[in-house]
Amino acid sequence: MRVKNCVSWVIVLLGLAAVHAETFAVGTDAASAAHADGVFVPPIPKAGAGYGDPETMNADIHKYINNVSAYHSFCVYEGQTDLLKSRYLPSAMGPKDGALRGGEPVPVDMGADELFGPPSAVGPAVGPAVGPAVGPIDEDGTQVYAASIVSLDAEAIRLRVDMAALAPETEVWVVDPQTPRAFGPYTAQDHAPGGRWLATVQGDEAVLVVRTGGQELPAIQLTEYAHIFLSFREIYKELACHLDVSCETAPSVLDVASGTGLLIIGGALFCSGALINNPHTEDLEPFFVTANHCACSREDARAAEVVWDFRSTGCDLDDAPDLATLPRSNGEALLATDYLVDATLLRLDSVPTGEYGRAYAGWDARTPDVAEKISTIHHPQATSMRVSKGSVLAVDQEEGLHDRQIKVLWEKGVTEKGSSGACLIFADSYRVIGMLSQGPTHTCGPDRSGNVDWFASFQYFYPKAKDYVDTPTPSTEEGEDDCDPASGNLCPFLIGFWSCPDIIADFRAFRDNLLLKNDAGRMLVTAYQAGAPSIAKAMLECPPARKAFVVLSAPFAGIGAAVERAF
Repeated sequence: MRVKNCVSWVIVLLGLAAVHAETFAVGTDAASAAHADGVFVPPIPKAGAGYGDPETMNADIHKYINNVSAYHSFCVYEGQTDLLKSRYLPSAMGPKDGALRGGEPVPVDMGADELFGPPSAVGPAVGPAVGPAVGPIDEDGTQVYAASIVSLDAEAIRLRVDMAALAPETEVWVVDPQTPRAFGPYTAQDHAPGGRWLATVQGDEAVLVVRTGGQELPAIQLTEYAHIFLSFREIYKELACHLDVSCETAPSVLDVASGTGLLIIGGALFCSGALINNPHTEDLEPFFVTANHCACSREDARAAEVVWDFRSTGCDLDDAPDLATLPRSNGEALLATDYLVDATLLRLDSVPTGEYGRAYAGWDARTPDVAEKISTIHHPQATSMRVSKGSVLAVDQEEGLHDRQIKVLWEKGVTEKGSSGACLIFADSYRVIGMLSQGPTHTCGPDRSGNVDWFASFQYFYPKAKDYVDTPTPSTEEGEDDCDPASGNLCPFLIGFWSCPDIIADFRAFRDNLLLKNDAGRMLVTAYQAGAPSIAKAMLECPPARKAFVVLSAPFAGIGAAVERAF
């Protein structure tokens, strides 16, 4: 039935069209010539400022964690780690068509009086308080409050707090009490709708510390916490053919690896990604590229955290350090994203350099050649950094709902869930040409013919990214959400011409300057709006229908452009 419907839509759309030679690759010639080299910032000592918590906080950290105001122990997932792994992690061995699920967010509603006041039960989700409660620490008129949040049996925990009503000078920190290490400060300026996700803390306990002036409780609220059941060390699918990036001897590969990060979205999703360079600016812009299915919205961007340098200290040692010891970045804004390309560009708040240095990868918007050598650096199943090497099998591939993808074959190494968003890199220039989108289950046997993946093509993401990565004055404009179109309003023109924002503007000009100026045109617009969801759904399910729509509609973009110039 689906094939029959697809054929019907193709016939209908082509029957309405004249024969045109237009294709929706219009505008990609300029993109294919665009490219940039990367930049590498040399390492700094581990104790240096790049690791970056202010010394005053970490100097007093023991005082704070030994004077906790209240303890709150949540038992929602106590004893259920194995159940959660069995529920979600089998999919980690399946197709890589989604981000790795490694945590369960739990909504709560705890104001400052409950967080820092006498311990009390907050519904059935909260178990008995542990330890004595003490008052705030008074530091020359500054009150310091500390509350312990425990999610029993968690491998890691992440807190989400509402800071909208905080006084401007109030500081919020989250502390790993085991290392110990403090992350922050966060202030009211860091507030995000629904609350701001703070740094991920390994282990089942995080201490929330607030420093504020005056004698009143700080106006802060714990809105959610994440019970993370991934250990960051276990390989749930034993694949012996993973290549440890620490075994690499090529300096260029190791340099590029320093710009690859473990991406955490909220408290549930895990992916990979990398810094990308704007060659026209003196400042190193904190731009981070990954897959759309990892982060597709402004909310995802603000919930993003990037962990750097999560790798073994030596070849095949499998001794990746605790997360608490590693430098971090926070997501600041969604710059550009595209569902059909499956690519996203984020801006981070800052990028610490670290002991391995930090690479801002180059990029290339040209079409790769078949058989050209490529590689990718990634965090399979949110574990320590790996590298895979192979060659291009095909370009401009339609796979699933995504179009114009690059198909690769891995000759050494493999990928898994958690590798999503990792950058595809030319083996000679080390420029980014794509982001991992999807692929089947891989194996380590002698037959590697099934170890293929599809990558979003940077060439077709370039039109949306160029105002950030290919200009002397990067745009500060925030991008619009572009998540699974099946879950929202569907627009056939956005689906058909997703790689050409200029052509979309021409269609709008045709509508606004011609159709909406007369009764007959307005009737056509109304009819289109009524039928748009059905047309768009057919285009998503049937690539030939999408192409037929493009052939039919492309001439009207040219008319719109001509009319716009006339106005």
